[in-house]
Amino acid sequence: MVVPATKPYITFKGAGRDVTAIEWHDRASDLGANGQQLRTYQTASVTVYANYFTARNISFTVLYSILTQLYI
Repeated sequence: MVVPATKPYITFKGAGRDVTAIEWHDRASDLGANGQQLRTYQTASVTVYANYFTARNISFTVLYSILTQLYI
């Protein structure tokens, strides 16, 4: 998810950090559409370029570590 610089004053508002989450699972070693590794900077769940961004009552979760623990 990308919040571009042209969209200032955006707020992500959840119902509580234990209730609302944005979850993502890309890894730096995953391959992109071009067949190359994504690398760390292309694996963010949320990228914000805009000024005055706020997030309230929401969690940002990386699922990779959770999934790895489940399947090892």
